[in-house]
Amino acid sequence: MKFIVLLLLSGLSFTATANELKIQLQCKGHYYNFPKKIIEMPATALLSLDEKNITVTNIIFFGSSVDGISYDVTKKTDKVISFRHPTESRIYGILERYTGELDMYQMQSETMPLQMFKGVCETAKRRF
Repeated sequence: MKFIVLLLLSGLSFTATANELKIQLQCKGHYYNFPKKIIEMPATALLSLDEKNITVTNIIFFGSSVDGISYDVTKKTDKVISFRHPTESRIYGILERYTGELDMYQMQSETMPLQMFKGVCETAKRRF
């Protein structure tokens, strides 16, 4: 019995440690919507990054305000991290690693965006 409890406790501590490896970024910028008239509005976002996914929260359409949307990392270099929506290939983003610039797009066609977010991200700071 003691072995099982110890095993469970060690598993819980491993999970907590694994969750701490995620990087949290706060982003500020603007959301643009292009269907008939360009609409521009200030927007913020929270990104959670791990090795395989980027979860986007709080950008209109690109991430829900509660749980966020998990995007698949498609490319990682020294300069950029590219990611794409798991089911909609016309929704994707690019995060510049040195400047923190974030661009997210939903494309109407190959050359015409339907909506986008452009902003700058920095390491998230705890408020309390």
